Amino acid sequence: MIKFLKRIIFGDRPGKQAQLASCASPMERLFVSAGWDVLRKHGLVIAQYPLKKYRLDVAIPEHRIAIEIDGNEYHNSEMQTEKDKARDRAVMLGGWIVIRYPGREVYRDAYACAVEAGKIIEAMKERR
Repeated sequence: MIKFLKRIIFGDRPGKQAQLASCASPMERLFVSAGWDVLRKHGLVIAQYPLKKYRLDVAIPEHRIAIEIDGNEYHNSEMQTEKDKARDRAVMLGGWIVIRYPGREVYRDAYACAVEAGKIIEAMKERR
């Protein structure tokens, strides 16, 4: 029944190729591609997941984990940093955990970022 509902809600979206196509930036695609197997162990990995008035770069909805990838082009001003922090608080008020990675870190080692995110997810599962 759950698989049926997921297909109705997400259609083909659970697959890796569909998620890569949904990514809004090359950094997001790099992160999802490199970390797919690590993140997929924790549940559905959804790129550009709609939540409230936002779209999360990457989400693992079963555990309410939001992963944001901050590319330098868009996230380099003080005003944008303030907006990001306000967005994080709004998402956290919904019970989500926000994990934020700078694009440079993802570019250097996307797989290591995904492994770290997986460890954070494990730690959060133990706390709940």
